[in-house]
Amino acid sequence: MSHLNSQRTSLLAVLCLSLVACGAPPVLAQDADRTNSPDAAAPDEEAARRQILHSDQWQDMQFDFDQWLSVQSIYTPEEVQDIIARMERGVSRMTSGQLQRFLVDMQDRLDVLNSPNALSAQIYLTEKLQVASAAYAKRIRESLPDVLTTSAAQMEKQLLVHAQRRSAAQQRTSAFKDARQQSVASNQAQRQAQVAEQQRRVARNRGAAERNAVGDISPSREYFPDVGRRQNVPFFGGFGGMGIGPLIF
Repeated sequence: MSHLNSQRTSLLAVLCLSLVACGAPPVLAQDADRTNSPDAAAPDEEAARRQILHSDQWQDMQFDFDQWLSVQSIYTPEEVQDIIARMERGVSRMTSGQLQRFLVDMQDRLDVLNSPNALSAQIYLTEKLQVASAAYAKRIRESLPDVLTTSAAQMEKQLLVHAQRRSAAQQRTSAFKDARQQSVASNQAQRQAQVAEQQRRVARNRGAAERNAVGDISPSREYFPDVGRRQNVPFFGGFGGMGIGPLIF
């Protein structure tokens, strides 16, 4: 009997050791799985997302982007609404890490969109879209950068091309205006010279006509009509009653 009890005790000891050896790791593994499960990680991830979305940097970026969308003149109202909807859908699916990268990218894009080159390109494209045909306007819009996905470097490169085209167009317009002004000034000078010459010609003709009307008499001769004439005027008398003879005036 004692031998049987000893065997039972040994069996129980082996069983307990087996349970400890085999049972403890699964419990630890389950705890680890529970810690790394989506359900356990979701609260922390959502808290990180909220921290980014409620941060001052995100709010400033969102405000600046909304301001730019409200004043820009390239994208139509329908395209603006599509951009806003796409951004909301994308942000809702982003992890906290993706949100942080998107925030930095959008800040860089806004720096480009608010630059002088971007403003010049916007004016140039707006003017082209106003006079472009429907097909040409469609091609222009298809070539516009995506303000949500295009990198800041690519966007700056594309906008610089349009800004340079506007600058070249302005130079051509300025040169044309200068040439036109010079042509107008030259024509005015020629007309003034022609009018002055015509006035001088009229004055010369008037003077010749007046001279022909009065003959060869100068104004002074009107007061001395006998000047220049040779007449024999007898002069009687003289010294001692002696006649000297006729005097010639």
